[in-house]
Amino acid sequence: MNRSAVAYNSVMREWLSQYKFKGNELYGTVMARMIGRAYRLMVKELEEAAQGRKIRFDLVTCVPVSNDRMQERGFNQTARLAYGVASLGKIPMISLLERPQHTEKQSFKSRWKRLRDMHQAFCPSAQALERLIPVLAEADRKRQGFSLFTRPPFTHNGPEDPFTRPLLDYLAPVRILLIDDVYTTGSTIEAGSQALHELCNQLGRDAEIYSLTWARA
Repeated sequence: MNRSAVAYNSVMREWLSQYKFKGNELYGTVMARMIGRAYRLMVKELEEAAQGRKIRFDLVTCVPVSNDRMQERGFNQTARLAYGVASLGKIPMISLLERPQHTEKQSFKSRWKRLRDMHQAFCPSAQALERLIPVLAEADRKRQGFSLFTRPPFTHNGPEDPFTRPLLDYLAPVRILLIDDVYTTGSTIEAGSQALHELCNQLGRDAEIYSLTWARA
């Protein structure tokens, strides 16, 4: 599922250029507010589909930039949008992915070239598991009062045996919100989602990946 704040028209393209390539922070502040509103609408839509059941993401993460892009711009504009959403939703924001190889700018490429270039463009970072485990432990405690990553809770009869409780309690999918600036073909989100699924599978967990972008072409 992907939702976006605005359509990527000529005006929005100029806004992104001012922020992303020229470092104009004023546009970044406005864009963060816009994606924040889209986040609220997304949650509302999900809760309506779930017949009023409260929907909460376990964590927010973002599409990474390569080291070359980071040196060129001095910041990751997508991470800043992600921190804004995380703050609004009171959700942990953690960086889980890295972009091992620099890819050329995707803006003017065809759909086929984008899909080719983004294939396996991302992978879990070296610290991804270390960062993810405590976040999942906290999410599990909030969800069911117990976590696979901590000791079983004590009851009046002593430590509870985790194997006496339904296995599905412990295998709840990890609900991740992936943030990017522009959704064009979906190739970037697809590549990021694949890497996040692989990461969660290392912990024996399925993942539900939702994406939120500032604009959609």
